[in-house]
Amino acid sequence: MKSPFTGKEMKLVVEKRTQQFRKEDFEIYFHCYQCEDTGEQFETQEQSELNYNQVINLFRAKYQIPSTEEIIQIRKKYGVSAKMMSQILGFGVNMYSKYESGEVPSVSNGTSIRMAQNPSALESLLGRCLDLDEDKKAGILKRIQKLKDIRKDEWLSRISTEIPTLNNGFRAFNLEKFQNMIKYFAERLSPFKVKMNKLLFYADFECFRRFGVGMSGVEYQAIKMGPVPHYYQSQFDLAQRNGMIEIDEILYSNGMVGEKFESVGDKFNTDLFSKNELDVLEHILDLFKDTSTHEIIDISHKETAWIECEKERNLIPYSYAFELINS
Repeated sequence: MKSPFTGKEMKLVVEKRTQQFRKEDFEIYFHCYQCEDTGEQFETQEQSELNYNQVINLFRAKYQIPSTEEIIQIRKKYGVSAKMMSQILGFGVNMYSKYESGEVPSVSNGTSIRMAQNPSALESLLGRCLDLDEDKKAGILKRIQKLKDIRKDEWLSRISTEIPTLNNGFRAFNLEKFQNMIKYFAERLSPFKVKMNKLLFYADFECFRRFGVGMSGVEYQAIKMGPVPHYYQSQFDLAQRNGMIEIDEILYSNGMVGEKFESVGDKFNTDLFSKNELDVLEHILDLFKDTSTHEIIDISHKETAWIECEKERNLIPYSYAFELINS
């Protein structure tokens, strides 16, 4: 970006700065360009959105307010309209629609929406709702009962109920989306497991670096071989059980066994991803398509995200995305 004063290229500035939202202060990684001659700073539209998203997401995380994506998903899983969801929760008739369009709920309304994630909690709210007739209530109750009957693996139940925080990129875990991220790289690269882990890490963290929110809602952990998704083996096993990938064992002459990912079944589902997210996936694909497993391990070991978290095998906060050197 060129300075409007001098016409020279300006330098990118990323610095910690306190921003206010609803009379509260939040520290973010503020992005802007700075004219070296005048000291004036300028935000592009993309930078302004990134800076705003960081503040909003920190506010949502502090009060456990669902993201816009979650708010939409919560309603859809019960098969009701935004108007009906407003009635069940006791909001103004158009309020839920406003939240789905990006308006940040009040703390009290955010708490109500979070509670509604639990089918039993929504069932209780529905019983006290006077704005819906009994036929409509009966249809919703059938949907609630089906959801209550679904049993998940223990690890999946745990990860699916995590609150969006900096550790998961301020994104509610989206199983179908993450499984399709695995599918994307399996289709195009047929990588070994270690490389797959790094590709997923870079995709999620690059998305956060650009837009202030992750792609999948998965947490990442620093282990000896580099960053990996939390419960990665269970995630891969599930993708194989669901007929999305095959994991072929390759036996080497030295007795070592490698696990290679091959795509099977239906193709990668582009409909689950925004254009921005698809651009990120393509960027990571182009960046690492010719990189060997050993090379991508070495690359990931140069990242501050791994260096500062590996010793204790800690989860990696997504704020390290702003320090990526290989993305």
